[in-house]
Amino acid sequence: ADENNYTFDELLPLGSLEITVQLDKSPRKVTLQPANEPITEYVYKEGQLRFTLPKLELHDIIVIEP
Repeated sequence: ADENNYTFDELLPLGSLEITVQLDKSPRKVTLQPANEPITEYVYKEGQLRFTLPKLELHDIIVIEP
């Protein structure tokens, strides 16, 4: 209600993020939670897991299972 105070009540998703994670071995499964969306298009090469997320919402979590 105060015209001198600006607040944000919405955080927009981040888009098109390339993710790289150092791992000892290829993951068994990669999912985006809490939606339980499998991430199937990834590359594991020379100890690095790489994939692109089209969108990352505020409460999304990337789960990498060994």
